[in-house]
Amino acid sequence: MEPFAIALMAYDRLIAISYPLRYQTILTNTNVSLVRAACVNLSHYFNAISALAATVLWGNLALIIFSYMKIVYAVMQISSSKDRRKTFNTCVSHMIVVACFFIPKVLRFEGA
Repeated sequence: MEPFAIALMAYDRLIAISYPLRYQTILTNTNVSLVRAACVNLSHYFNAISALAATVLWGNLALIIFSYMKIVYAVMQISSSKDRRKTFNTCVSHMIVVACFFIPKVLRFEGA
């Protein structure tokens, strides 16, 4: 939800800066239904969204872990240590990105 809220704020600022005299006519209640949504109790929506996000996160992480388990198995079948090292080095950059993306998110879900 955070990226969507940030994007909505950016759009609001874009309209305010680009069309300052038309701001009130562009961002009316009929054009922006989020004003009404902001005035209700959203806790059950956020719980459902959090559960969906956690499911997607853990599903993706499981798929990535399974893929890398298969990669490790395939690399172990390579007889040359030089070729194994080259193959491993190919995957290191992606593993760093995966770790940088998933570790904070997993820790956030664990701490929640």
